[in-house]
Amino acid sequence: MKKAIVIIILLSACSYVFPQGNLELRKRLNELAVATEAMDFKKVLDYTYPKVFTIVPKKTMLEVLEKSILSDEFNIKFDSLKVDSLYPIFKMPAGSFAKINCSVKMIMNVKYPADVKTPEAKKEYFETILTAMKAQFGTQKVNTDTIGNIGLNINSPMVAIKDPRFPNLWYFVNFKETDPLMGRLFTKQLIDKLASYK
Repeated sequence: MKKAIVIIILLSACSYVFPQGNLELRKRLNELAVATEAMDFKKVLDYTYPKVFTIVPKKTMLEVLEKSILSDEFNIKFDSLKVDSLYPIFKMPAGSFAKINCSVKMIMNVKYPADVKTPEAKKEYFETILTAMKAQFGTQKVNTDTIGNIGLNINSPMVAIKDPRFPNLWYFVNFKETDPLMGRLFTKQLIDKLASYK
């Protein structure tokens, strides 16, 4: 289950419902959303901040993403991707940046083990998974639909980056102030600036 959640954290995907802003940034963000919904991870990594791949090779990252989504517990798809807020673009010596708050819904169709056959056993198995997810992510973020899918609503802040050391395009990476990866990608001044947007 945890591997499946890694996808959301890494992709930080957003949607076509986009506030007014930089058209080039909007275009790149929409393209990322399309690739994410199609689960085209090779394409998704084309939109990931290239400096990430100096820490984790692109090939390794692709393998991690593909293995994560191929869960033994669920068939997974993404839905209801949207931008909740796009903060102003600002410039620093390292390039141009913008913080973006996104939300996405992950829909999971439960795969039942071969030995879980009866309706009663399937119900118990489903409820066990549902209870575990609510405990991990919070009751408000987990729901079910009428056909037995589990939905997980996730809020995911990320950073849009235009770095002159790389092709003159907007790239994206998940933003979590306390993540050690941030210190390897950005200066403390930049991290503090991004964290100031609430």
